[in-house]
Amino acid sequence: MNAEFSLRALAREVWDDTGGADYHVIAKELLRRIPAGKQEAALSEALAEYSRHFVVGLRPTARKVRPGAGQRNSARSAKVAGIRRAWPQLRATYFTKDGQKPLGDCTRIDVVFIAEHLEKKARENQAKAGWMRDLSAALGAHKVDRVRDLPDDVLAQFLEGAAA
Repeated sequence: MNAEFSLRALAREVWDDTGGADYHVIAKELLRRIPAGKQEAALSEALAEYSRHFVVGLRPTARKVRPGAGQRNSARSAKVAGIRRAWPQLRATYFTKDGQKPLGDCTRIDVVFIAEHLEKKARENQAKAGWMRDLSAALGAHKVDRVRDLPDDVLAQFLEGAAA
């Protein structure tokens, strides 16, 4: 079976496998997992996506208009001003089951998915913080300045615990 390569599908697989890691971690893992014969397809797909983001960032913004111009009483409305301040938040994108979406386009199901993902990341970060505190205690107990200076057996114990 000669299935066409999809960087997007591989990225989703890496995302799932890493529990939604930082984008630098995902990029390194993607690089490691791209099959030898598929690097050109991956680069082409990645450059197309990068170019899309680049061009969107270069597009001129709407011309500046004096606040309230052409709208009766809009310059005095705190409600209208508050709504306008919220617009950038509605355009901020979040990861959903269907991929990245602006917050303004998210459904209730998308928002619940985002909340669950954030809660999962919070638990993972809490566990990682505890692990780091234990590692700090080991540095003090062994009177060393750097993690790499810990005795091999202690270091192995911590690194094996991180992989679990």
